[in-house]
Amino acid sequence: MISSDSASFWPKLLDRVNKANCIQSDPDNESHHLKLILQREFLSDSVRIYPFGSRIMGVGQEGSDLDIYVEIGNSIHDFSVRTTASVHTRQMRIANAIISNTNWKFIASYGGFCPIVKAIHEPTSLQYDISFSNAIAYFQNKVVKYIFELQPIARYMVIYLRGWIENCNLKEQFRSHIIILMVIYFLQVSNFLPGIQKFQENLLPTIGRK
Repeated sequence: MISSDSASFWPKLLDRVNKANCIQSDPDNESHHLKLILQREFLSDSVRIYPFGSRIMGVGQEGSDLDIYVEIGNSIHDFSVRTTASVHTRQMRIANAIISNTNWKFIASYGGFCPIVKAIHEPTSLQYDISFSNAIAYFQNKVVKYIFELQPIARYMVIYLRGWIENCNLKEQFRSHIIILMVIYFLQVSNFLPGIQKFQENLLPTIGRK
């Protein structure tokens, strides 16, 4: 357990940071295998794989899953608040492609605002959370990565809080995105980070454009 009162605080925190760095250094570890099986399923469309999430942002640990956004065709800027019939069909085809491949173990499909397919890549035992209809989370992660580069202490704070919350058995109450928002807000009100509006100056919207 990481404790700010312990002489081992920084060594333990740096150990978690180093683990996060090792995971982050190879974001496409096995995602090319996913692209291959999905490209066979969607022969008439291009398939692009975009890893994101805690592993890619540099705050993940060994047990962290890998979030993947799959772009089928030129759909990365599409956005809808409702799950359409075509999205349901796409989800079913992705699930079937995984089920039919012996290197993958299908876990479940979930609906809602951002439908996902959960699966495990058996050779690496790495769990994938695969989204395909809404790229907002992927783009949000890009902003967070930029903020971490702009203010590196933010990433250390997130890694520390993730470890503390895990030790307190509060993971279900404090998901990673909540911790990140809390850290960013704290640094903004403390004048160590600019507001999001500053980041968006002179930018044109991309999500939902036609």
